[in-house]
Amino acid sequence: MKLLSILITVVFTLFASHNVNAEYLVNETPDSRYIMSDDGTVTDKDTGLMWLRCSIGQVWNKDTSTCTEVATSHTWQQAFESINLYQDENTKYTNWRLPNINELRTLAAYDKHAPAINLVAFPNTLQSTSFWSSTPDVSENNKSWVMTMESGDDYLAKRTFTYEVKLVRNLH
Repeated sequence: MKLLSILITVVFTLFASHNVNAEYLVNETPDSRYIMSDDGTVTDKDTGLMWLRCSIGQVWNKDTSTCTEVATSHTWQQAFESINLYQDENTKYTNWRLPNINELRTLAAYDKHAPAINLVAFPNTLQSTSFWSSTPDVSENNKSWVMTMESGDDYLAKRTFTYEVKLVRNLH
């Protein structure tokens, strides 16, 4: 009987730990973590990375500090091609790139849900948005890592699927 009681306690504890109310989680992506520029970029003080505030396809509106238009979806190959198109149009910075999965993970705000991202730094990010990373799957060469903004989780997806693109650059 004691073993059954211990087992019930362990199961209850595991179940309860997976159903944590978000209000008890630490805000790891507060507004103060970011330097937000009116040129449509945001710098993460923790990582030293500069991000485009809008996804590819969206347009930064500095008067309203928001992203307008609709983000476009791309296959993994098209995601890389969109970088070149963006750099041709944006002459201020020329070293934009597709982030790796570890860099994308730094955007996840686990105290938020749907979308799990700081919406002041990255306005108009939809809850259903998923972003491509540059990180390929090591076991299957037709898949790469993607991060969903619904929960901040990442997963492997076929490279022929279409997802949004968020660009990043190193400051140095």
